[in-house]
Amino acid sequence: MPQDWLWFGGRPSVDLLNTLRDRDTSPRDQLCTPEDLVDWLRLARVATVDSATEEHVLLAGTLRSAVDRAVLTGVPTRRDVATINRHARRFRAVPPQLRFADGVLLARAGVPEDPAGAALGLVAIDAIDVLTAGQPVRVCAATRCGVRFVDHSPAGNRQWCSMARCGNREKVRLHHARRRLSL
Repeated sequence: MPQDWLWFGGRPSVDLLNTLRDRDTSPRDQLCTPEDLVDWLRLARVATVDSATEEHVLLAGTLRSAVDRAVLTGVPTRRDVATINRHARRFRAVPPQLRFADGVLLARAGVPEDPAGAALGLVAIDAIDVLTAGQPVRVCAATRCGVRFVDHSPAGNRQWCSMARCGNREKVRLHHARRRLSL
C-alpha cells in the first residue's frame, strides 16, 4: 500500500520529521520497513538506494527525533547535536572512478559502502543547514495537524503546512465558529 507522504517541509530534513504523523493523538510512523525508507529517500530526492536494513530504519527514527527536538526548541541538547553529527559523518563523498566503455575513458560516480547510511547522512547535513540558516521551522496551526515546515514566507508568518490541506479547512472552521457565536 503506498504511503501518503507529505512534502510540505520545504527541506528534506523537515520532510523526514513529517514521516511521523498524528504525534499528538495516535502517532503513526510511516518509516516502518526498509522498503518505506528506500521509497522515502527516492521520493524526497535525497538519494536513490537499492536497499536498506532494519538498522537503517532505526537510524532514521533516531535522526528524526533528534532533528525534531532541535528545530522545535531552537537550541538543541548536546545529545541531539551528537546524534545529528554522528549521522552527518555517515555521508562520505566517494570520488568518481575512471572506466573504459567501448574504448572511451569515462568517469563513473563513486558508490558509498553504505548507500542508505550515506543518504541519511545527507539528511543530517541538511538538518545542520536548517538549524544554522536562521529560517524557523514551524508546526502547522491547524488543530490536530502537527506537520512541520520551514517558513520561507517573505513576512515570516506562515501558519499552515499547506493552504490546500489545512489553511482553507481551518479558515472555514473558524468562520463557522464565529457565525455560531454571533447568532
